[in-house]
Amino acid sequence: MLRQPLEDSEVCNRRAAQSLTYSASFMLAAATSPAPVDFSATRSYTRLLKVGRTIADLAGATEIDATHRAEAIQYRLLYRNRP
Repeated sequence: MLRQPLEDSEVCNRRAAQSLTYSASFMLAAATSPAPVDFSATRSYTRLLKVGRTIADLAGATEIDATHRAEAIQYRLLYRNRP
């Protein structure tokens, strides 16, 4: 499963309307890092991207822009500060 990303140094995530390409060297470095802080940061970043993608989809946008990312961060902060 990892052979193609290792050979091409990229991972491609395909959705119905869009295809996203990530650097495999970054993803593998984060996946093998022993520090839990690195894993937590990567996980938080991925969650923000997913929420940003959903916001962009709902807005009918083809790409995630700064307003979508800002709104995703606001939702994340709201979720963290809930009682």
